[in-house]
Amino acid sequence: NQHKIILDLCGGTGAWSRPYIESGYDVRVVTLPDWDVMLEETVRLCIGLKPHGILCATPCEVWGKMGQCRWKERTANDVLFHTILLVHNLRIIYETQPAWWCIENPPGKLEQMLGEPRFVFDAYHYGLPYHKKTMLWGRFTLPANPMQEGHPAIKDYVRGALTKDRARMRSQTPAPFARVFFEANP
Repeated sequence: NQHKIILDLCGGTGAWSRPYIESGYDVRVVTLPDWDVMLEETVRLCIGLKPHGILCATPCEVWGKMGQCRWKERTANDVLFHTILLVHNLRIIYETQPAWWCIENPPGKLEQMLGEPRFVFDAYHYGLPYHKKTMLWGRFTLPANPMQEGHPAIKDYVRGALTKDRARMRSQTPAPFARVFFEANP
C-alpha cells in the first residue's frame, strides 16, 4: 500500500483518510494552509501524483442546508469561490481517473450541482450518539451501513457547543464511518 497515493482534498483534520495512513498508504491531505486547491500549481501537482483514490470534502459553507440562515450574508464572490473550488476538485478527479473517488457534503445545494447522491448515512448509523447526515457522490464501493435502529440519545453533540473549534469538530468525518469506507475501498 505504500505506493498507493490517496489524495484527501480539502481534508481538514485528515479524519477521513486516517485509516489509509494507518494501513501504510501514501496519503496527501490537500488542505490549507499548506496546499491550496485554488492554485493551478496545486491542481497540477495533484494530477501529477496519479492517485489510486481520492477523498474530497469540499467545504460546505455555501452548499449545506445548515448555512441557509446565513445565505443573505453570502456574496456572489463567496458562491463563485466555492464553485471554482468544487470545479478544481472535479478537474483533479477527472484528469487522474483514480480507481475510486468520493465527494462528501451534508444535504443542501450540492445536490443541484452533482445530482442524487450515491450513498447517504448518518453518524448514528455507525454507533455514534449524534446526528450528522452526510451524502456521498462518486465512483466507489458502497460501505457497509449497519443502519442501527432508533435515534441517538444526543441530537447533536457539536452544534450546541459554543467553542471556537465547533466548526472543525462538526466537519470531521466520523471515525467508524471512515473505517468502513476504507474497508470497502482499499
